[in-house]
Amino acid sequence: MLKLERLTAEDFEVVWNIMEESFPVDERRNRRGQEEVLKNPYYHLYGYRQRKEIVAFLAVWEFDVFTFIEHFAVKQTYRNGGLGAELLGQLLERNHLPVILEAEPPLGELQERRIRFYERNGFVLNPYEYVQPAMSAEGKKIPLGIMSYPRRLSVGEYETMRDILYRIVYHV
Repeated sequence: MLKLERLTAEDFEVVWNIMEESFPVDERRNRRGQEEVLKNPYYHLYGYRQRKEIVAFLAVWEFDVFTFIEHFAVKQTYRNGGLGAELLGQLLERNHLPVILEAEPPLGELQERRIRFYERNGFVLNPYEYVQPAMSAEGKKIPLGIMSYPRRLSVGEYETMRDILYRIVYHV
């Protein structure tokens, strides 16, 4: 059975490499900003190792009222084999709070596939307009959607979660 484990700052280099491979510049902090966020008590890295090599990770903010998956990536050579669904399932099983994540609007095949992946794993795309603030000084704002597990959010829940993200994660 696959086992999701808590990663440490010593694992950062490998996580950073997977992050760079998997996310465009506007969807991640710069390296210095990412190293800084490791110090935040709400922020945790979880990963999966195969033959001692980290091949997947989840970067998660664990708040008192919900969990936010900020980044989730599997190394390119390990994709499309069920690993992502297994690891996501493990995170959801051990979590007793609502879980949210940001998703690109389904404007192309890749974005539609990502949304379907999360829907197959119990997430729902919420109908609320959302903009991800810039992740770094050189980045830009991105219109995204909020997906939630295990159900759609009420307007009040969405606004509370959005406000926490804006204040604590994005500092706006």
